[in-house]
Amino acid sequence: MAKFRKVPGYHEISHQYVTFVGYRAFRWEFKVLEHGVLVRKVDIFFIDRSRNGWGVLFQAPAAQWATASPRLQATVATIRLHT
Repeated sequence: MAKFRKVPGYHEISHQYVTFVGYRAFRWEFKVLEHGVLVRKVDIFFIDRSRNGWGVLFQAPAAQWATASPRLQATVATIRLHT
């Protein structure tokens, strides 16, 4: 997180602890300029019962976020862990 805060074009939208697939997780949402395109991203990090670290990233160009976000969130909602 600290690395991105220094990147030109970075803008943090939010960060908070959430529950994700039944686990305590950290959710970080931000925009960052990549190759001349402003991209909006959501990262979700958590550790499962077996102590495996997981990260889920979904992103889309910021200009397309309103259209892409519902589809991305629906896809992420289908994630299930079988541990």
